[in-house]
Amino acid sequence: MSERRQPSGVRVRGRAPLASTAGRIRILLLALAVFFSVAGARAVQFQVIDASDRAKEAAQAMKVTRELQPLRGSLLDRDGKILAFTEATVDLVVHPNIIAGKGTDVTKASDADKADGVKIVAAFVPVIARCTGLPADQVKAKLTEKAADGSLKPYVKLMTQVGIEVYNCIQADPVTDARRNGIGSSLNWVVTKEPNPRRIYPMNTVASNVLGYVSDGKGGAGLELGLDATLTGTAGQEIYASSRNGKIPLADSTITPATNGASVTTTIDSGMCWQAQQLIDKQRADMSLEWGFTVVMEVKTGKILCLADTPSFNGNDVAAVAKSNPAALSNPAITAPFEPGSTMKMLTLATVLDAGGATPDSITHVASYADGIKSGNNTIRDSEQHGEVDYTTRGILVNSSNQGVIQLARSTFSSKGAAGKQAYIDYMTAFGLGQKSGIGLPGENPGVFPVDKILKDSYTMDSVAFGTSLSVNAVEMAAAVNAVANDGVYVAPSIIASTTGPDGVAKTVPAPVTRRVIKSTTSKDMLGMMENRVLVSYPVIGIPGVRTAAKTGTARMNNDLVMSIMGVAPAEDPQVLVYTVFFQKDSHAGAGIKVAGPVYHDIMSLAIQRYGIMPSANADQYCMLQPLQAGESPKKKC
Repeated sequence: MSERRQPSGVRVRGRAPLASTAGRIRILLLALAVFFSVAGARAVQFQVIDASDRAKEAAQAMKVTRELQPLRGSLLDRDGKILAFTEATVDLVVHPNIIAGKGTDVTKASDADKADGVKIVAAFVPVIARCTGLPADQVKAKLTEKAADGSLKPYVKLMTQVGIEVYNCIQADPVTDARRNGIGSSLNWVVTKEPNPRRIYPMNTVASNVLGYVSDGKGGAGLELGLDATLTGTAGQEIYASSRNGKIPLADSTITPATNGASVTTTIDSGMCWQAQQLIDKQRADMSLEWGFTVVMEVKTGKILCLADTPSFNGNDVAAVAKSNPAALSNPAITAPFEPGSTMKMLTLATVLDAGGATPDSITHVASYADGIKSGNNTIRDSEQHGEVDYTTRGILVNSSNQGVIQLARSTFSSKGAAGKQAYIDYMTAFGLGQKSGIGLPGENPGVFPVDKILKDSYTMDSVAFGTSLSVNAVEMAAAVNAVANDGVYVAPSIIASTTGPDGVAKTVPAPVTRRVIKSTTSKDMLGMMENRVLVSYPVIGIPGVRTAAKTGTARMNNDLVMSIMGVAPAEDPQVLVYTVFFQKDSHAGAGIKVAGPVYHDIMSLAIQRYGIMPSANADQYCMLQPLQAGESPKKKC
């Protein structure tokens, strides 16, 4: 029988050609070889080539950067006594939600960890209470404090600005370090610390309005604000490895140290300021005055020895003052301009004498109080009633005659038209009026010296001459009159003596700006006239044995009174200037001699003793009051 053959091209099910199978195996083996080669290469790269990079990335992920705060520089008085310094205090912080979970957020903690969290609170309450002095129930409340939604808070300040010894006390306790109470782990994370330095003012209210205060680490007012960049320093940083429980011990870290702020030595005499503060505080309280201040200045140098305001404040308790009496935090002696009143007559008469418009003994006929003197649409009168009188220039100053000063200013300056008025303006500009004193205290307001109105309006020129229609601050006015006393030379006032950097190197401030304003002979004439003003009220403002020269002032602004007096000692060679001012709203308290005079007297007496001012030679012969009116003879007054 013939054999049957399979038709060509028909595949038999279940069998494959041997050549085809072998080819597929070869392809599979090749693919596997390629796969394992690539995988092996990647493994080598992963384990060897990238290992160091990955290690760096992991380490970097554990790195923490912490700012290192510099220590704020101190403020010192002229003798190096500390007025303000910074203590490196800390805030104590707890995390109730972490404590309750034994180091883990309580919402993710196991029941066992939550049970240990209860033990941690129980163990730490007596420790923290003992180290901080807080009541135990208050401590427990902090450790378990809840938010408004009832969840445990993640962050609670246990105490603020405490000494590092309090934190160390907690960390040193056996409960913190030893594994006890069945908790089985170190608990140094329960209470942590955050730097929060505390500014301390050891003399409390002394020069507080000048020093200012610090808020959230930055100057908020006074020298603390004006010198903030100098006092602050430069922050540093620490980069370190950290775990859940904080910094990893013995791990590498990089530290860039902070640069502490510079310390600043002021010209302030803290002893003088303390005594002056007591005096102005007492007078304000006794007479129910609104505010007041006193300036004590070294005549030859312009250095401010004391600038005291009342009310003042305690820099150690600024938060309480801000709530109870925020106005006390200001420094009205430089920020609140006022009309100087009759103390301005010292400047006007100095320019009159210097310009040759009069001498101390020149006679000026002054109309009666009833007639006064016409000025524009107004009639200006003296403060007290009198008939017609022939005053000497000395008498005009001593009797504080508004009418007499206006007449002399007119005859010397206004009568010469715009050029004459400009000459008066130039004098006052040289005295520093209408300009910031440059003392370095923030917020200084120089007030207004109305140049344009003086040139255009005769009434403004007249009223400025005797102390109204302009405004000044206390330092500005003190520096102006100081020029009259200082042989006619203006010395820019200063309150900063030097700065000392963290390297211990001291740098003195540049010498103050000086300029001659009036002649030396004019200065002497003015001091003689001012000395006669003291003789008229000798029991109130005179100092036995020492010649002094002064002028009182009273200004009324919308029924409010500004009562003042400014004087120097000794009159023959001035060394110290005292300016005392009080302000009272809606008051009839009285003139400057009555309100400010007694305080001025006591402060000047203290200054004379404190700064070694010797008794004046032949003081008795200067107790003769020189003629104030035509035809008078000298009179002994002390």
